[in-house]
Amino acid sequence: MSLDVRLDDGRPDRGSILDADDEIYEVLSNTRRSTLCALLLECGGELPMGTLVAHVVAREVAEPLAEVAPEKRRAVEISLYHQHVPKLTDCGVVTWNRQEGTVALADDGFDRDRLAALLGPGSIRHSETLFELLAHSRRRAILSVLADHGDVVSTDELAACVAAAERDVPPNAVPTSERDRVYTTLRHAHLPAMDDAGVLEYDREAELITYRGHPALLER
Repeated sequence: MSLDVRLDDGRPDRGSILDADDEIYEVLSNTRRSTLCALLLECGGELPMGTLVAHVVAREVAEPLAEVAPEKRRAVEISLYHQHVPKLTDCGVVTWNRQEGTVALADDGFDRDRLAALLGPGSIRHSETLFELLAHSRRRAILSVLADHGDVVSTDELAACVAAAERDVPPNAVPTSERDRVYTTLRHAHLPAMDDAGVLEYDREAELITYRGHPALLER
């Protein structure tokens, strides 16, 4: 599974990926929405709605637009008009000028550099699973801790470090009750999901986590 998320010059943009809020990942977890945003980035930030529909259709079916069945284009058009563009507008990612029939990246919306890191060339824009995984701030904290603590970490140590990162305090300042709560969520929810996504390896019996070293997510 490729998790390549890099800037145009090839450098992993750790800050853009891990410091973004939950909402951007939830928004981009739908492939059609992420494709739409990627197209706007590639085309200067604004496109007529009709052109946007045509390009989204062409990317999804991977064939010349002239050969796309009318019903397929119509289905995409309906979903963009009634679902995805309104969703992106509500979240402040795009603006939709209905009178002029154009869609544009919002000037005061999500940082375009962060969008570019997530949706640019060689990015993960077609990986709904990874966007959904990154939509939880605790999972992003896990990745950050793993990047700083070498290849293998115990579940206990990871829980303490994640709790500390979330509170912005040293690990020894985290109350035992809080560490235990984080440990429970790691063991039963986050680590299995991240293992399934190929981001890390979770050995339940040994209680050890191995970061698999995807340079796309974090610079090692």
